[in-house]
Amino acid sequence: MSSPFDTPDAPGSGDRFVNAEHEGELLVIKVKGHEADVETSSGTADVIIADVTVVDGPHKGEHYADAWLFGKVLVPQLKRKIGRTILGRYGKGQAQKGKTAPWQLDPASEDDTALAIRVMNELQQAEPAKVAGGDSAAPAATDLGDTPPWERR
Repeated sequence: MSSPFDTPDAPGSGDRFVNAEHEGELLVIKVKGHEADVETSSGTADVIIADVTVVDGPHKGEHYADAWLFGKVLVPQLKRKIGRTILGRYGKGQAQKGKTAPWQLDPASEDDTALAIRVMNELQQAEPAKVAGGDSAAPAATDLGDTPPWERR
């Protein structure tokens, strides 16, 4: 008998987002959740679960669904933003003595914001389901005011 139900994904089965590959890139991040004390190969860590779309740089247009984002600075930046879409430039902060510099999101400039809107609109038209916060069943552009296409539900 066929089932009308989908099966759940395995824990941690989101797309793999590698921090170092995206340094300096402009990212649109749809924050979906926060998990505390996740067991990793490096011990326990807090993680943000998010859809990430790369707006510029060598990975422009790439989309990472349900990606796990780690970082002592990045996680606190995002964990109160669940359900929201964030724009920022991905980079490293200041290293403390004897430690590596933490990954963080730096604020987007006005030019970054304009670029992100243009690129996200282009990506939404090309592949609606592959944009952070996107939905292939998004409604048409009528009666939606200033709501960007990738945020329409």
